[in-house]
Amino acid sequence: MTSLPQDSAPDLVKLAGVLVRCQAKRRAAVVAEIESHAGASVEPESSDDALIVIIEETPTTMFLTEQISRIQNIQGVLSAALIYHHNDTAETGNKEMAS
Repeated sequence: MTSLPQDSAPDLVKLAGVLVRCQAKRRAAVVAEIESHAGASVEPESSDDALIVIIEETPTTMFLTEQISRIQNIQGVLSAALIYHHNDTAETGNKEMAS
């Protein structure tokens, strides 16, 4: 596997939220496949056919796009849409958490 180029800003914290609609009968398999992807996790409060996926530490915008495309190609996934995207420096994030 080749390494992906990092964006130029050092210590950049990146989060993305993706809404994934899937067949209810394939939910467990879809969740397992998504969670095998680097930096991806499924929120436990998700419903049977709608999953909230958090993707953390995306090194580049292209990587995020590729992650969403991989999710869309999982058997049983009906759609995957980016619903939230946030970039912040680690320093700013640490200040907010401390207050």
